[in-house]
Amino acid sequence: MPELHIAGKEFYARGIEGVIHGGPALPSSLPELLSLPPTTQPGSPSHLDRLLRTATFEDVLDEALRPHIGDPDLLRPGAFTRALDAARSVLQDRTQNDGVAGAAYGRILQRAISLLEEEQALRALADHYRAALYAA
Repeated sequence: MPELHIAGKEFYARGIEGVIHGGPALPSSLPELLSLPPTTQPGSPSHLDRLLRTATFEDVLDEALRPHIGDPDLLRPGAFTRALDAARSVLQDRTQNDGVAGAAYGRILQRAISLLEEEQALRALADHYRAALYAA
């Protein structure tokens, strides 16, 4: 940011004699999208907005219904995919170890596994479409 040195009342009579450019050098490129830290809560207002705005009934309901994100790192695509894989493998191990395939508990676990596999297939399809759009 340019600095402006005012040396007494003579400044206003003579005007600006020079500008000194200083300060930290700006980075030459932007960071990669996936390396940026996620926000604390997606869609949440800034700190200043929360201080200046009075709470309405809609705000109270919105805050009560908004899910709490315990680990913001899960908002990154890679970490979320690894968490889905880990959850699917834990559920598969549970169904194989417990041997309750015919019981209601086993059916619930099998349904959860199939939903996770379907989610992973849809994510792979979206990645495929995204790669095709980038290639075009």
